[in-house]
Amino acid sequence: MAHEINNPLNGIKSCIFAIEKTPEDLIKNKKYIKLIREGVNHIELVVRKLLGFARQQPQQFSRFPIETPINKALDLIAYRLEQYEVKLKRSFSSKLPLVYADEQMIQEVTMNLLLNALDAVDKKGVITIRTFKNDEYVCFEIKDNGCGIPMENIPKIFDPFYTTKEEGKGTGLGLSVSLGIVESFNGNLDVRSVPEQGSIFTVSLPAG
Repeated sequence: MAHEINNPLNGIKSCIFAIEKTPEDLIKNKKYIKLIREGVNHIELVVRKLLGFARQQPQQFSRFPIETPINKALDLIAYRLEQYEVKLKRSFSSKLPLVYADEQMIQEVTMNLLLNALDAVDKKGVITIRTFKNDEYVCFEIKDNGCGIPMENIPKIFDPFYTTKEEGKGTGLGLSVSLGIVESFNGNLDVRSVPEQGSIFTVSLPAG
């Protein structure tokens, strides 16, 4: 729960920093305020789920285009991408089937994977997001040209609290939480990585 709250908090902090940097830019600031409101609403939702956990409240299922939660997560970290001069490439397939899941949770997965990619790349790195269909699955992949993951560490990266990041930078929960969310919707979360070349994380969700 702390991890799910920290992600939108990071987005809110980035938005506030951007507003303070250019307070006179009313058009941009209006957009940042909207993102802050969405982040606060997400925190409220997480707290509400925590309070109702004993009653095992159901997930909020709906049908939505896979790019919707992706774009919302990208909006929340847009300033950080700009700040670190990271180049973002998008390749979204048209006419993909809708997915049936909890949109807020898929946004959480996307945010976790994007933050990991940001941590992996150097300044002026490249992150590529692609959506596509694979048999009966709607998929999106997040690719970075960062430090990569040693082969011997790949079996451990989804373990709770496992992290190779420096102290205070990571909790080791992001991938574990993301895997649990994706599998709860009968989906898959896969990784391919080459040290010093980068990583590709692929989320596959049943179509329809």
